[in-house]
Amino acid sequence: MQHAWVALPRTRRSIAFFGVLACVGAAAYARPASLLAAAPGTSPNTSSSVAHAIPSSTARDATRNRKATDPPPEEIAPRLILLGTRPSLGGHVVPGERRHRGDWEPPNTVVFAYASAWPNTLRTMVRATSAESEVVVLVTADDHERALRWYERSRFDAKRVKLVETSIESPWVRDYGPLQVYNENGRLELLDADYAPDRPGDDEIPLVLASQLRLPLRRLPFGIDGGALISNGRGLCLMTLDSYYESGAPELPGPERDELMNQLGCQILALVPALEGEPTGHIDMVAQFLGPDVIAVAEVDARRWRSHYLRLAQVVEGVKLAAEAIGMTVRVERVPMPVLSKSRFRTYLNGLPLAHTYLVPRYRDVPRAEQDAALRALALAMPRVKLKPIDADRMISLDGAVHCLSLGMSIDPR
Repeated sequence: MQHAWVALPRTRRSIAFFGVLACVGAAAYARPASLLAAAPGTSPNTSSSVAHAIPSSTARDATRNRKATDPPPEEIAPRLILLGTRPSLGGHVVPGERRHRGDWEPPNTVVFAYASAWPNTLRTMVRATSAESEVVVLVTADDHERALRWYERSRFDAKRVKLVETSIESPWVRDYGPLQVYNENGRLELLDADYAPDRPGDDEIPLVLASQLRLPLRRLPFGIDGGALISNGRGLCLMTLDSYYESGAPELPGPERDELMNQLGCQILALVPALEGEPTGHIDMVAQFLGPDVIAVAEVDARRWRSHYLRLAQVVEGVKLAAEAIGMTVRVERVPMPVLSKSRFRTYLNGLPLAHTYLVPRYRDVPRAEQDAALRALALAMPRVKLKPIDADRMISLDGAVHCLSLGMSIDPR
């Protein structure tokens, strides 16, 4: 019998929105002086004044709550905004500064959650991962015997793969697992953000992992999911506007927002549009840092999917503007994202990076030529890494893929 929690979709939060940040539309391409408080080569303002104060408004996005007379969404320039508190540092790790872990950094521990909905796929992921990293598989008490039989049949190396009994309620360990920041002393510290109030078992996992791995844990009183924030590991961070608003994070400049940026280890945070109709609104569905100075961003057919194309263009623009603001340059690699219908996306960037392997999702409903093109683009972007395809049809039907189901952790600073 399949447990009900396995069928829970990745989307799970319904939180009221709290107004709108001052956003930049088409004018962002002109890089107005009012957008960036600390452009390269200028004297930076150490307050969080990279963004304007928030006007009184209830609209999150120009494509939401449109009037009948408004132009169609594809003709409205998407929005982006930069938040920052740090001076230009050239993208280097500075002693005494907190930094958010880059997802590209090779993990030495990877966490999965046992799911009876895809035992064979999970076995493939754990087997590939355990060749390069230790693995922790979270399992519920109800599923313990089933998971133990699965474990024994899989013949995993007991020194590399461990089962840990918990009270998880869904498989999306990336989202409810802890955020990871290297503190001022270069030691890994876990952040425990709020998760779905109707899934308290998931919300306990940061505390469980901190105890199991003997790592310090700090409370973060905002709902920032793990898949909602990506970082280059050098102070450059990205979120979608949707995710930021839903988190309840501070919208006005001031000490509270400065403290949030410091806790997250982000010198600068680019807020970019989510794909219209994509259920999670998470940045990890459309982008992933492949290194401190390279990011892969999804690409769609501009003629067929104009609205999605414009939003992804703003992701690219946002990361470039943010990098420039802290004295960095970032190379952008584009990876095709098949769109089966207006709100059905097949991402190849929602994968798990290991030291020598990238676990990449693949889909049976994507035409062979389109899937091959995406995998070729990834291979060119990651020439030193082997691609390991993972069947993700069941996962994507629940609004997630490989990255959502895994949590890479670098316990010792590299």
